[in-house]
Amino acid sequence: MLCMSTPIVKNTIYLITALIGQKFIAFVYFTILARSLTIEEIGLYSTAVSLSLIFSIFVDIGLTSVLIRDLAALHARSGDHKTEEQELIGNTFALKFFLSLIAYAILYLGVRIAGYPEAVVRLSWIAGVIMILDSTQLTLYGILRALGNLRYEAYGMIIGQLCAFGIGVALLARHASLAWFLAALAAASVFNVVWSLSVLRTRFRVPFVLRLSGTHVRALLFCAAPFALAGIFVKLYSFVDSLLLARIAGVHAVGLYSIPYKLAFAFQFIPLAVVAALYPAMSRAHAESRAKLKHLFEQSMIYVGMIAVLIVSLLLVIAEPIIRALYGAQYLPGVGVLRVLAVTLFFTFLGYPAGSLLNASRRQNVQTMFIGLTAALNISLNFLLIPFMGIMGAALAALISNIFLTVGGCAYSPKLVGAPTSRFVMSIIKICMSGIGAIGGMWFLIKPFLALTRLPAGQIVYVVGLVVATSALYVICLYAIGVLRLEVLKEIIAIFKRDRGTVESIEEL
Repeated sequence: MLCMSTPIVKNTIYLITALIGQKFIAFVYFTILARSLTIEEIGLYSTAVSLSLIFSIFVDIGLTSVLIRDLAALHARSGDHKTEEQELIGNTFALKFFLSLIAYAILYLGVRIAGYPEAVVRLSWIAGVIMILDSTQLTLYGILRALGNLRYEAYGMIIGQLCAFGIGVALLARHASLAWFLAALAAASVFNVVWSLSVLRTRFRVPFVLRLSGTHVRALLFCAAPFALAGIFVKLYSFVDSLLLARIAGVHAVGLYSIPYKLAFAFQFIPLAVVAALYPAMSRAHAESRAKLKHLFEQSMIYVGMIAVLIVSLLLVIAEPIIRALYGAQYLPGVGVLRVLAVTLFFTFLGYPAGSLLNASRRQNVQTMFIGLTAALNISLNFLLIPFMGIMGAALAALISNIFLTVGGCAYSPKLVGAPTSRFVMSIIKICMSGIGAIGGMWFLIKPFLALTRLPAGQIVYVVGLVVATSALYVICLYAIGVLRLEVLKEIIAIFKRDRGTVESIEEL
């Protein structure tokens, strides 16, 4: 029997609910952009966003992960630790201020030296501002995560994304230049920084006084170094494909690749939300009980695995019709890429709890090693495959790299929590079998659904019908094979009906 306390489940569901809303709004916004702009303009936009995401690690260098871990550990102890908290927060933000200036300079010079088109260079100025703002909000929300409250982060995500959507649609109506659409993203980031800062100051009375203590700065840098390396490696293998496509195959290829990439990794927020709630709890469990840590790890793997297989099944079934319906026939070369990236998602999802276990157990050096090897493998594969296979080469590089990373993390986990239980292994196998059963069933049912395309808005109705049928088949398979139990759903619902207390346990799925 695996345990997961009320705050973890409740925080996870709060954040997942908000991220579903945020990602849905972002998805609609990007779809509108893709239908309104040319493939080349989408390629430029995606390249600029990738630049801001890759170089953001030089602003944070793993400081937020250290801040969350150490603040959570301080709150787990008895006594008053306000002075230590103030020192930790003050030195973190002071250090990030100087790192922001350095990162902005590295971004601009890097784009110039790499020889990107002048249009990308011009957009990099705004990408740098987004980079700094996003890193700041990441750390502010990190404090809230350490305090065990993700509700305000959830609110901020939804409202911030609505800001970007509203501004972006207004700019489209005015036929604004591409730079203004990046400015809309910056406006959303500004809102999140102001919102999170005001919540911390007014609701939690967290003081923000910049401090620069040599002792504390050295300690932060030492602890953050493995996280920084891991962050650099993660950013590289997550976004280097777009940058290499832009340099090797051109921005048109980036535009084609961005559609299946957005569709597939729009769901990446789910394991991120789980880890956001799980990581502080794992940090506490590591200090308290190995058995509790094992329970949390196995429960999260099952939880994430069930969702991952559902999403993989859906994307494999609807890949062609959803691209045709939402983006048009000009993006159909991305159908095969979407199917490869869909399979990649399964390993990506399971990699998050495995990585969180290593970091919470203070084995971040091991996690860094795995991520570094993965980044090297991914970059090598991209250089090797893109010239011959184009966007499909980038997709295959992502698949192979994520398999390597997830298998490595899972192979190391027994050293931290012992051998996996037989019930855990069987649950994962049954979940995969349920997904295969749902996909296989849809191959026999897909022809009757084609009749839906004759209805008004037929392509959309067809996609919705496939989604409903695939999901239903998957749930039926889970229930028939003994994975999904009604008790689990009832227990989660009961969490939100209780004013206080802790759920003793959630039966293994």
